Amino acid sequence: MKFNEFLSLIESKKLDKITLILGEEHFYLRNIMEMLNKIYGENRVNIMHGEDVKIEKVKEELETQDMFSDQNIILLIDPEKVKDIDKLSKNFKKRNKLTNNLLLYSYQKYLNVKKKPYKFIDKKSILKFKKIYKNKLHYLIRDYVKEHGKKMKRDAIDYFIERNEDNVEIIFKELDKLLIFVAGKKTIKIEDIEKLSGNFARINVFSILDNLRNQNKTQFYSSLEYILKEKDTYEILGILKLLYTELKKILTVKNNLNLQNNQIANKINLHPYVFKKNNYRACAKNISYSKIKNVIKKLTDADLTLKLGGDPYTVFHNLFLDFF
Repeated sequence: MKFNEFLSLIESKKLDKITLILGEEHFYLRNIMEMLNKIYGENRVNIMHGEDVKIEKVKEELETQDMFSDQNIILLIDPEKVKDIDKLSKNFKKRNKLTNNLLLYSYQKYLNVKKKPYKFIDKKSILKFKKIYKNKLHYLIRDYVKEHGKKMKRDAIDYFIERNEDNVEIIFKELDKLLIFVAGKKTIKIEDIEKLSGNFARINVFSILDNLRNQNKTQFYSSLEYILKEKDTYEILGILKLLYTELKKILTVKNNLNLQNNQIANKINLHPYVFKKNNYRACAKNISYSKIKNVIKKLTDADLTLKLGGDPYTVFHNLFLDFF
């Protein structure tokens, strides 16, 4: 089965009770999570990680009946890391009687599916999606750009892949940055990629966002110094959009502090490792609602002022006047 066909199964709600996916790229998992949330809704998708979930919890979720909705989806990532996972054998044998659906996702290229409990999974429900190579990357990038309302010609895509060393994770991170950089354009050309690799690449985007979350005023403005000094409106508007997106993420985290880290990470479309590494939970606790909402309210005026040629230093100072 091809990956797009599997996504169609999710979309049509025709998943088997238990499905095992051996996917060598995080790209697959990210798209599966997005489709599950879209079709079933975030509240009905329970994400668990093998390294920190107990087998009793998995069994409980498999058998729990939600009287207000149809079946829920349990997405268990890295099932091979669950201690005593063989205890699920009984559930797997009687999978048709399970209340909820179980989707197992492993990054392993080879997983011994002859061992318990995997040997009780229907063979047609064990899917393998291989590492993505350069010839397939072209179509993935083309479609991803199209989803964002833009076009990217073959020569530009090939050039972009070459610059990012065929690494899928790096490519999609850089692609997000490129889409921000060319916010006002419909077609992405090689010259846009070269500009991104020049001026915009010097901007440490991750440092800016880290300092925003940690409310480090001095370092925040220091990391913005280069872009504000250059006064390139395209780049500044791109950073403004990035800051808006980050503030929305922090607000979402703040509204869901009662949930587990993995569940919150799913809501803001982040890998749980990135969520923990960047300490989103603690940062969200330390930033008040009023500070976040105050900045968001000012963003429209800031955007307009910049487009009309306003001074970037003044705009950003006013925007974050009461934030730090």
